[in-house]
Amino acid sequence: MKTEDLKRLAEKYFGALSDAPAPPPLDTVEPKQIAERRVVLEDKAQPFIIVGWHIPAASDPSYAAYKAAADLLGVAAGRGSRRCS
Repeated sequence: MKTEDLKRLAEKYFGALSDAPAPPPLDTVEPKQIAERRVVLEDKAQPFIIVGWHIPAASDPSYAAYKAAADLLGVAAGRGSRRCS
């Protein structure tokens, strides 16, 4: 691709973007959870359960172990599945 073509495509797809300053960053902090939270929905649809828990950030050295456990327990189908039938 020639430089002129690249400039033309960049202008076509990104030319309308504003050069305004970026908005201030959002500081979101989840409230500390000190007890179990449970929600039960009654419906005649196919039953299922969702379980969640807090894990460290992806930059934490122990994250890989949590990710491996989630992958192992969350396999949707196949002979390696740990899901209950």
